[in-house]
Amino acid sequence: MSNTSVGTPGVRLLDRVWVQMDDHLKKAGLGAAQRAILETITDVAYFQPERALELAAQTIHDAGLDNDAEGQDLEPEAVKLIPALVPILRHLAYTYQYVGPAVDLLWTLAKDSQPAASGGFSNTDPLRALQQIASFGLGKPAAFHEAVIERVLTWVAIGPTMPAGSSPFDVLDAFLATEGTDDSFDETLSPHIFEAPLKSFGK
Repeated sequence: MSNTSVGTPGVRLLDRVWVQMDDHLKKAGLGAAQRAILETITDVAYFQPERALELAAQTIHDAGLDNDAEGQDLEPEAVKLIPALVPILRHLAYTYQYVGPAVDLLWTLAKDSQPAASGGFSNTDPLRALQQIASFGLGKPAAFHEAVIERVLTWVAIGPTMPAGSSPFDVLDAFLATEGTDDSFDETLSPHIFEAPLKSFGK
């Protein structure tokens, strides 16, 4: 988070930057230019989570990626936004205050995403991102996992099976696994395999 106090010139400058990014996103329309702006936002999402969440949610809505209408085809350019949105939301999920809305938006994208849409189940695939977030990791507190699983159980209650083949149980499986991965916050995923302390959870 920024160490700059609210109302200081630094914060006012950041506000202007975010306003301009929002304006550029809206003017860019669906396409490569919008994806490039989202990739820029990824670099600051963890440090400016509230603004990044607002822009990600608005982009998802404007692109129609949150439309659950059955049988409705998405614009191909809208689907191409998914790999650019996933890293933003993945970073946001690791800020406890925003883990709930971040994983909800990732699940929204997972319902619209096929493996081919993101070049396979890679680090930019929304379901894969959810599994990484839900799995046990070094330094992840029990409260973090509880927040994630609470959201997943909400998706289960709504309906477990989605047209794209994704299921909330795919995320729960990662939580229940006996091994986990520890994610680093650089441009690549650095997995470290370790035993998950399931017996200590909830104590």
